[in-house]
Amino acid sequence: MSHTPGPWRYRAKSGSIHLCGTDGRTYGKLVLAPQYEYDSGCDIKVSDDDLNLILAAPDLLAALKIVLPLLPLLKIVLPFAGHELDMTIPKDYLKAMEECVGVARAAISKAEGDPNATP
Repeated sequence: MSHTPGPWRYRAKSGSIHLCGTDGRTYGKLVLAPQYEYDSGCDIKVSDDDLNLILAAPDLLAALKIVLPLLPLLKIVLPFAGHELDMTIPKDYLKAMEECVGVARAAISKAEGDPNATP
């Protein structure tokens, strides 16, 4: 199972969603498109993997909102936990955690309507 990796971009003119072009402004591979049929009206054409991701989006957002406040606490707790377990926590791990916080905040902002949110 493999969904189309982001970032995705909405094209208002056609009502479709595409993979964002390499320059960040153009449209790449089609991800989701309305499909108009004379008898049945409008339907949507999307791969099963992308549909699963779209359907999971509300749950993913809710989980991210729960986890995000806990990430900074881990930065404080991990060094103590490492000391107790007689191990050291690599600095790369702590830096990656800080980056994760930025990516999570940007994802939440984007999901809540800020299309320009970046980590």
